[in-house]
Amino acid sequence: PLEHASADVLAGRLVAKGSALVARGRGSEAIEPLRQYLEKHSQGTDVAKCRAQLCMALAQAKQIKEAHAAWQAYQRQHAEDRALVPTTLYLAEFAAEQGEH
Repeated sequence: PLEHASADVLAGRLVAKGSALVARGRGSEAIEPLRQYLEKHSQGTDVAKCRAQLCMALAQAKQIKEAHAAWQAYQRQHAEDRALVPTTLYLAEFAAEQGEH
């Protein structure tokens, strides 16, 4: 029980750190903690949020192909997630600004 609580807290910190970095436009720094979460906690409670944040982080890091692949996986696995539409819009706007139509 205590080990699980500690693991959950550490997992939550990875997502929080990645999300905070994305919010600051520092996507290249956010990729690693977000990927760590997905690798270690593939059934975790924050998987959908983490996938959405990873899409945005990859876009900010100008890894457009990877962002598109991450978005496809996110859309496929979390089609009902409430962040899907805002994430999709963010990626579309980002691509338009970068000239990636």
